[in-house]
Amino acid sequence: MHNIRVFIFSEDRLFCDGLVKLLSERKRDELQITLSGVSDCWEKIISLKEKGLVDVALLDYKLFSRDGLPPLSTLSAGSCPVKVVWFGVRDHENDIVPCLESGAAGYISTDASVDDLVHIVTAVANGNSWCSDRFAAFLFSRIRDFAREKCLDARENAQLTAREFEVIELLAENLSNKEIAGRLNIETQTVKNHVHNLLEKLSVHKRMDAVAYARQRHWLRR
Repeated sequence: MHNIRVFIFSEDRLFCDGLVKLLSERKRDELQITLSGVSDCWEKIISLKEKGLVDVALLDYKLFSRDGLPPLSTLSAGSCPVKVVWFGVRDHENDIVPCLESGAAGYISTDASVDDLVHIVTAVANGNSWCSDRFAAFLFSRIRDFAREKCLDARENAQLTAREFEVIELLAENLSNKEIAGRLNIETQTVKNHVHNLLEKLSVHKRMDAVAYARQRHWLRR
């Protein structure tokens, strides 16, 4: 049976006793979660970590949230690394982002069930990270925003006009000059002039070379 050794870092004795009892009753699929220790003493968890007696540490978020979460390198580094999960966290980016920035592998929200806790502990013990679907959607949104900002910053340093950027975006869709003219409501000859200027400015000979050049420099929005 695979055993996951968990340390609970909290000063709430009643909560810890209840959690320990619940976890001890949860055995499934050849998996057992056992307790390495319960304490609100940092030296205690470090001592057990150095002896290789902890796989996952559950840290009480409210103990640190007021003064800022500590970096977790002392737990995650070395020959006996410990996976860290913050518990009692609101499922909101203002709380979750600092948890992940501290170096945690995941978090347990305030509305999580014991089944959720077991699932998350198992996931991080197996080398995975965990966040909620809602926060994953937030991360994707942040990454898209970052990509757009990166694109705008890159364009500011380019020597192309706004119209030339529109043309190169449409070249990236593999449109013909006539199709580009229709999209932009301009003459086909005007498009040819823009394409010629683009190739000359970028010192390339083919339309797709211009597109590749723009992609490498994050000029394209998609």
